This record gives sequence, C-alpha cells and structure tokens, in this order.
Amino acid sequence: TEQPPGAAELRRAKAYLHGQLDLHLESTERHMLWLAEQWSAFGRPIPAARVQEDIAAVTASQVRDAARAFFRPDHLSLAVLSNARPLNMSTPVLFSLRALEPVSTNV
Repeated sequence: TEQPPGAAELRRAKAYLHGQLDLHLESTERHMLWLAEQWSAFGRPIPAARVQEDIAAVTASQVRDAARAFFRPDHLSLAVLSNARPLNMSTPVLFSLRALEPVSTNV
C-alpha cells in the first residue's frame, strides 16, 4: 500500500470493472436487481452510466488511499489450506504477515 498502482494496472482494473458491469446488466432480470439494490442502498436508482463515469474518474492515489484504509496489518488474517502433508493440530503455527515468519504460540 506504499505505492499507487501503475497506469497500466489501473487501466486494466478499470476495463475489468466496466466489462463486469456491462455483463452483469445484460439481462432484464439482472437490470431489475441492479435497480432494486440501488433503491435499497441509496434511496434512488444510480444509472450504470454514472457508475462507469465514477470508475473512470478514480485515480491511482485514490486506490492507494483506499488500500491503506482497508488493508491494515492489525486487521488482517491469513488462512492457508493445503494437502501437502498432515498437520499436527496440537501445535498451531501462526505466521507474521509482515515477514511470514513463524510466531510461537503457547496453546
């Protein structure tokens, strides 16, 4: 969260969101669900074109700022699922998200 995304990454993310919204609203049923969600959340319908404009206006620094607010180390959890080998459940292993180093536990 230190550096904002690069121009190419931001462009790809915006294109992805535009495409997903367009696909989501292709059917009449989906469009009606969209309108119901807008009424429920905002008390009025927000046109898809307005959402597309808002997506287009997002800057790299806004993405970085949102990531800083959302991805806070004190609020992160990590779950690892693997079938690589059996895990001894009597000895939990925790990892620090900063360096992924094992953290001792006294359970």
